[in-house]
Amino acid sequence: MFEADGWGLCVGICRDTGIGEHVGRMAGLDVDAYVAGLVHRSDERAEQERRAVWIAGRCQAYVAFASFAGPNGGGYHHTAGSSAIWSPAADVLAQAGMTPGGLARAILE
Repeated sequence: MFEADGWGLCVGICRDTGIGEHVGRMAGLDVDAYVAGLVHRSDERAEQERRAVWIAGRCQAYVAFASFAGPNGGGYHHTAGSSAIWSPAADVLAQAGMTPGGLARAILE
């Protein structure tokens, strides 16, 4: 966790978003927002959203996922994209599409 402009931010990297021990540690830090970069296959979009909703509820924090869009090799020919921001109540505040170049942004208060 680190602080930026008075906000407690926790950072995860892809696989971290599905590890209960990691998310539990972050929840114990009274975090304001959990941010992560990740890549999922296009058929894993539901898992990506499930993790975000779970983290928002567990941490009672905003969740922002920067999700890779477009082919990147390594078996990820069709990625999920769909970067998004969720509220602490797990509502989607903003969401990008599945193609490269999309943007999801929201003002967090």
